[in-house]
Amino acid sequence: MNVLFLTAHDFRTPRKVSLHFIAERLAAAGNPVRFFSLRYSWLSTRRPDGRHCIAEHANREEQVNGVDCFLWKTLLHPFNTRIPLLRRVEGWLYDLYVALAPRLLRRWMSEADVIVLESGIAPVFYDLAQRLNPRSRIIYVAADELDAIDVAWHVKRTLWRISPRLDYAVVNSPRMVRDFAPGTRRYFVPHGIDSETAQLGDPSPYQGGCNVVSVGSMLFDGNFFTQAATAYPEVTFHVIGCGQPRPSEWPANVCHYDEMPFTQTLAYIKHADAGVAPYLPTQIPASLADTSMKLQQYAFFGVPAICPQQVVGGYAHRFGYQADDPASIKVAVGQALAAGHHSGLPVLNWQQITDRYFNPSAFADTELPAVPARPDSHAYFFVETQFDNLGDALLNRELIRLMSQHADVTLGLSKVPDHFIDMLGRSFLDGFAQDRTHGRSRFLLGIAWRRILGEQSYLFLSPGGWIGDLDGRLNLRSWLHTGLYYLLAGLGVRICQLGVSYEDLGPKLKLQLKARSAAMFRHLVRDTLSEQTLATLSVRSDGRAPDLAFNAFLAEAPVSVDGITFSFRSDQYPEQGEEARLVVERILALLGTEQPVYFVYQVEKDRAINEQLASWVRERIGIPCQADDGCQRIADTQALYRRSARVVSNRLHSLLLAGSVGNRMLAAPIGVHNKKITALFQDIGLGACVCSAARVANLSRDELLTMAASAPALGEQKAQLERQVADLFALHQEGR
Repeated sequence: MNVLFLTAHDFRTPRKVSLHFIAERLAAAGNPVRFFSLRYSWLSTRRPDGRHCIAEHANREEQVNGVDCFLWKTLLHPFNTRIPLLRRVEGWLYDLYVALAPRLLRRWMSEADVIVLESGIAPVFYDLAQRLNPRSRIIYVAADELDAIDVAWHVKRTLWRISPRLDYAVVNSPRMVRDFAPGTRRYFVPHGIDSETAQLGDPSPYQGGCNVVSVGSMLFDGNFFTQAATAYPEVTFHVIGCGQPRPSEWPANVCHYDEMPFTQTLAYIKHADAGVAPYLPTQIPASLADTSMKLQQYAFFGVPAICPQQVVGGYAHRFGYQADDPASIKVAVGQALAAGHHSGLPVLNWQQITDRYFNPSAFADTELPAVPARPDSHAYFFVETQFDNLGDALLNRELIRLMSQHADVTLGLSKVPDHFIDMLGRSFLDGFAQDRTHGRSRFLLGIAWRRILGEQSYLFLSPGGWIGDLDGRLNLRSWLHTGLYYLLAGLGVRICQLGVSYEDLGPKLKLQLKARSAAMFRHLVRDTLSEQTLATLSVRSDGRAPDLAFNAFLAEAPVSVDGITFSFRSDQYPEQGEEARLVVERILALLGTEQPVYFVYQVEKDRAINEQLASWVRERIGIPCQADDGCQRIADTQALYRRSARVVSNRLHSLLLAGSVGNRMLAAPIGVHNKKITALFQDIGLGACVCSAARVANLSRDELLTMAASAPALGEQKAQLERQVADLFALHQEGR
């Protein structure tokens, strides 16, 4: 089997990627292997490039370890101008680059049985390869999503055009979908590591002390080390091959190294106390959680990893941070160092990887569905809620995530203040169409017009809790919007509401719900109490859907700490603050004073009670603690909860957000003002974990520990939520 690799890497460089190891295995088995290196020119000398060390070997054929190598150096090469008006010019430049392909490349293409195009510039050579050798198999290897490596629009358009014509695409993450057109055949093959690698990497290169390592240059965020090294002056940070000079602002405890041979790098990884994947937060694709080779190498050696929150991905032994928050970085580094080494994760070796690359259908673990057709539905959501509550940000974010799995999404954000945008995450919102200009009425009329033009449209109404009544102005606006909902429903727009709860409703709100009911396509409430409330009003509901917060629950949420977090509100009745203090006092008396104690508030008006309780614990019990601000960003607050194994709260979404990262949840003190917590916990099988202040006062230690450990597998709640949302869109496609 004659194999040709087209890539922006070179086989001869010290830095190794997957294709290097695959080429070695093929050559060792006696296969002719060619490695043709693209996109290297005079322009390359103006910026870091791992091929500079072999520049003198450019434009001549060489054989190294049985692999034929060629680094094609030109005067210039095409690049991404990032200027939309120049896209046509970019396309001409890429076409010219292909037309200038050297005779050697054309010969290698003609002789190849398999041509491998790696993510980057290589797809633009597809047509040339197909014309010169129509009998060859052409495989695309998606080591990275194209947005992550900032390729030009012409390359993206080319891959979209050719992807259904490829023999197949090998993806390093099942999440890699958006670069491919419908019908593209994909196979999942992860990165590999040789099994013998475990015996390499000795002795330790470190001179004692605590050492944290970073390897590689992809999406490198140097600011991480400014923050982390300042927070931990006793730790030495080793940065290897970051692709840029050492910044002057780095503290003295950051050691900077040029790129080094792979086997030498292994020693730095194997003996590190923790590893860092310091990716730039603005460019992180979802697939990077699966494709990061450095994170896989850390996991292989049992080294705890520190990475942006977006890259944690539900994997064990990863500790996430928010890149622009020094406090979050400090917490993540501290958690990783405290966790210590683990036993390591199993990884396929390079021979197994090579077999899967070239015969993927022979392995059951590679199968992925073909890329589906793009959504034929469009979902709309006008965001208007309690903008001071992180719990509401969580519900809104998870609803948007669920919608986006089945439809293109447009968000109405004209009412949303900047601080709530930060809560949701600016980079998260950037993935969706946004209307920041029109109010709700204009937003709804825009949906009506697009429906008239033939679009299959959904409108999702705000999740969250409804309680009390509508005042005069809000009542008038609500009636106007109800009229518009009927207009939309009459045009065929499917209006849905899920994850909503109702309790203690006033007469105007009751009347509004009755009037709106007939316009709804699906109305799914989040607990039995809400179902019963609507039933007494003769308002239709279509069953229960789990709280949207369950969509944030990680597949694996390991807890390797033994702290407890308290989070309370005190605004519902006069005795609530004192009841919270009694709960804290009793629980700490049962658990003892050895474990860390934390207080977190997710709503600004809860700051005072949590600060008072933290002060009381410090002064009366002698445990050092403080009240931490959990009002800013969801990921930051999850990082705060990762410090503990248990959470005690009388706020529903403090409990659920802490639960999403593995905390065992105890709802207390709970009384008649917390009906929605009682109802939800009973529905999910955690009724025993709901306690009044009086019940907490009579608990024994064993009862407390048993109660906090009694949580069922809450992953089923997330699965049920995903199924119900999928059903909404399936019903639309079936015309029901």
